[in-house]
Amino acid sequence: MAESRNSNELIEEACRKLSEKLNFPFKLKTEQRNALESLLNGNDVLAVLPTGYGKSLIFQLYILVAQIETIKRTALVVCPLRSIIGDQIGEARGFGISVASLADLSEDELKASEFELLFGSAETVLDKRFLDILKDPDASLNRVLSVIVIDESHTVEMWTGQRCRSRIMIRQEEKISAPPVVAFVKHLGSCLPYGRFVSK
Repeated sequence: MAESRNSNELIEEACRKLSEKLNFPFKLKTEQRNALESLLNGNDVLAVLPTGYGKSLIFQLYILVAQIETIKRTALVVCPLRSIIGDQIGEARGFGISVASLADLSEDELKASEFELLFGSAETVLDKRFLDILKDPDASLNRVLSVIVIDESHTVEMWTGQRCRSRIMIRQEEKISAPPVVAFVKHLGSCLPYGRFVSK
């Protein structure tokens, strides 16, 4: 594990590695960097960013930083559409990240948690089989899950047909150990404008 390196240094190295894979200079936008730094500091993050802004880079670079530090981390990404999951999996693999869809994994594969990124629909994530694994102290996934990402979080109620408060806060309701949560949203009405993030 890297010693005496702050989050800014780790982010810069991760960006350099990503630039090498993309074959062109890559630089994070200010809001992306702020959200990533907050996440690396263990905070919950609400990122209000428009479509096409590059929200996925926040959790992808989070994993690339873990690779640099040689820390085993897994990020769980909850997506609204299967087509989005397929695209995200392909992109992450291109960045050298081990990734899978929850729907494609057996119970043993889920428990072993050999993947750095896991994608699933809200229904899959809230399924009893998956929640039981998250609560299993002997499951590797229970120990390495380090962030839960909710993409398009303003649509969560439409995915599940249930109130967001009663269904998506799985950390509290299912008595699961609480890694940070990142919620991506395109808008919050007049509450927050584009390009803002809130951490706690």
